[in-house]
Amino acid sequence: MPKGKQKRVNPNRVPVSKEELNENQILAEASTGNMYFAWLLILPTLSEQKNMTRKRVVEIWDAVNEYASQPKPANLKASEETRRAENLMGLSMPHPHIDMDHIRTKGDLLAVKRKLKEDALHSALCIICLGLEETKQLSHEEIRRLFFNVNLTMAEIESGITSYDRIAKQLQEKHIILQDSNEDMLIVDEDGEPASQAE
Repeated sequence: MPKGKQKRVNPNRVPVSKEELNENQILAEASTGNMYFAWLLILPTLSEQKNMTRKRVVEIWDAVNEYASQPKPANLKASEETRRAENLMGLSMPHPHIDMDHIRTKGDLLAVKRKLKEDALHSALCIICLGLEETKQLSHEEIRRLFFNVNLTMAEIESGITSYDRIAKQLQEKHIILQDSNEDMLIVDEDGEPASQAE
């Protein structure tokens, strides 16, 4: 008996269960892996900067990750830091107001998860931006140009022109191999040995 085409289920008609609306779990899922993806967006353009060597890329990577891991002063507000980074990058938070109280269907849930992921990636980019500024190895104009290219790359990923996997392969051709695990990230050399590591 020939198989008929399966009817595609519209996620906007499928209700979500209470278990699927675990806010902590949704937020934890959205916050996973964003520094890795943010670095994938930044490293290609960073490596193409004038007089940029692989060694210098690793040094900047180290300095930025050192900045990111340092405790911030108690009187420093995260919102102020984010605003400063956004002004420097020329990018704004994609979804500043996400309402999780109106999730009714799987379609709603998928849309919220996508928005949370985009916001979490934006936060990771803000951290890297402030770290780059802290290194004093790039001018504000160079940092802004860097993030202009990041924005273009994100649009290309969204439209399917490129992908994070393709970017990772292009970096590998420049002997910059970025690996991600649950505990840390590292740039490795051609032999697979860690050249640098970020907790």
